[in-house]
Amino acid sequence: FSSMHLQSLWRDERITILDLDRLTPSTVHGDLRHRTKVMPTLKSQGLHYPLLCTKFTPNEYQIRVVQGTNKQSASRLRPARINSDGLIWVVKMGCNRYQAALELGYTKIDCIFFNHTDDCVKMARWFEQCNPLFNTSCEPYQGKFNYI
Repeated sequence: FSSMHLQSLWRDERITILDLDRLTPSTVHGDLRHRTKVMPTLKSQGLHYPLLCTKFTPNEYQIRVVQGTNKQSASRLRPARINSDGLIWVVKMGCNRYQAALELGYTKIDCIFFNHTDDCVKMARWFEQCNPLFNTSCEPYQGKFNYI
């Protein structure tokens, strides 16, 4: 069995290549939106941007993800993977891309880790609003994009 790496087109020195099975998504949508929202793009163009992740202790994960989400969504969460460092590596931004990559048979994916979930959201907003992969006049990421 060979490993299939889904590499993001956007490159950054902070990118880490991780096994998908070491990651735990923070959200799993019951409507399978990853199949219509991101799977066609992954198949035709590849992964534009890396998944944005953070690390939680099992207790933090329980409080922030399991108890912090609505009961319907929490019931769809798979058991969290505790890694060798004792932490759960949580996909904060990119859960649909994570799901699609799994279904497409990928085993590895590009990720960037942040110390805080807010930083994951800020970078995701920068990707969304500036689209630096396709917009060459985009200003460099400076961490100033907040929740919308």
